[in-house]
Amino acid sequence: MMIRQLLPGDDLKTAARLIYDTDSKGFARMFGPREKAVSSIEKLIQLDSNHFSHRFIWVWCDDAVRALMIVFTREEMRHSLKSTDYLACFSPVELAALAERLRPAATDGRVQVNPYLLRAHIDGHEFTVFPDGRAIIKGTADEAVAATLYAKYIGV
Repeated sequence: MMIRQLLPGDDLKTAARLIYDTDSKGFARMFGPREKAVSSIEKLIQLDSNHFSHRFIWVWCDDAVRALMIVFTREEMRHSLKSTDYLACFSPVELAALAERLRPAATDGRVQVNPYLLRAHIDGHEFTVFPDGRAIIKGTADEAVAATLYAKYIGV
């Protein structure tokens, strides 16, 4: 067994599964079902500028990857937080179609939409949805509630 940095020829899917297994509920809320989440994490591993980049992953391996750790300095962390790599993992949203779907559930049927965002008030929460699939859900501090609302009204 040896510890070394993850290499492009390593089994990235196994690395992605190991990462997913560290917080399966969190990653499921972020990326959807297990295989979709693993695929999204695998994409992030291949990119250079995010917290899951291959540049930060060290593996314990023999003939296969057995365990891993993600290591980065504070400066690398600050830089990766500015990355747009995460956007590749969200599913694009057609805002006009989503607006029509949400109107029946929206308070007074009002949904504001423009090319850059959609805003609606539903069940005491304010939704702001962007074309790349990201969303801000105001009215809760509970991640599980926000994830449930996202799945229910926007979709995964």
